[in-house]
Amino acid sequence: MLIDLTELEFCDSSGLRSLMGEQGEVRAQGGRMAVACPGGGAVARLLDLSGAREVLDVHPSADAALAALA
Repeated sequence: MLIDLTELEFCDSSGLRSLMGEQGEVRAQGGRMAVACPGGGAVARLLDLSGAREVLDVHPSADAALAALA
């Protein structure tokens, strides 16, 4: 599953919790999930500050995330 956040300008803790929960659901079904989130924006800062990059498979572009899933 690809989660493309490249156009997202804002994400709060409930959005982050949804991402983390979805990853758990995808893994429980034997799937994989990659997140596309370019650096420098507010969402990238949220992923950095929260430590979510250590848990989520985050890539700088949708193409890079798709390549990781291939």
